[in-house]
Amino acid sequence: MAELARIPARELAQYRQRNEVPVRSALYFGVPAGFAVGFAKTGVDYMLVGAGVFAVFAVLGLVHLIRNYPRGINAAQEEFRDGDYPTIAYIAPFIPIAAPLVMAPLSAAGLVPEVELAPPVAGVLSGAWWAFGLPLGLWGMFSQSFRIGRRRITKILEKDPLDGVTKARLQLADAHSNILTALIATGAVQGNTINSTALSKFMKVDLDPLCEHLDALAKADLVKLSRMGLRTAPAKWTITITPTGVRCLYQVGRR
Repeated sequence: MAELARIPARELAQYRQRNEVPVRSALYFGVPAGFAVGFAKTGVDYMLVGAGVFAVFAVLGLVHLIRNYPRGINAAQEEFRDGDYPTIAYIAPFIPIAAPLVMAPLSAAGLVPEVELAPPVAGVLSGAWWAFGLPLGLWGMFSQSFRIGRRRITKILEKDPLDGVTKARLQLADAHSNILTALIATGAVQGNTINSTALSKFMKVDLDPLCEHLDALAKADLVKLSRMGLRTAPAKWTITITPTGVRCLYQVGRR
């Protein structure tokens, strides 16, 4: 996250904590749930007892997760850009399809040895796989929008971090850094948008004054508002932070 280090880090961390599943909560639930699944899949009586024990801890972890459940307010991905997803994201969906096709002829030729693991070993290995995948998937589901926005921010700042930055814009970005940071936390960056009503709920502020500030930011080209007509109610506005807004907020963070 080096590219975000200069963007008001404390505010960003607070907004992310409010919006995403905490890693600790994901682990509290995902790890015991994963081992419960792995042990149960063996079908052996004594492993099922272990699965039951892990299931109890998983329920306790689920209670903790529910008590700390995130708001999960994420930007809508209105457009796709190069670099929004890592390369593995394009390859991963094809692995379950390709793997059996590759392994089938090898197995038929006797090149793949048949290995039968003891139930405890099979349960631990399977459980470890699930214990890794469940927390990762849970965390990734709630943080995907932010991570897409972060990659876009990286590209914006790589080109020219001072393009469009003026003293007036810096002052405005500084005065409204909470709004700009909240947009980044939800992933509303460079075309991906969030509704003004959702933004007000996320920030825990009233809609009317927020829309006044958004209008001022839009006039300075720090954010882009989509009003869908002159008479569109402010509650239906959609907002995204512009590249200029990203650069100005970055410079504010460097002060």
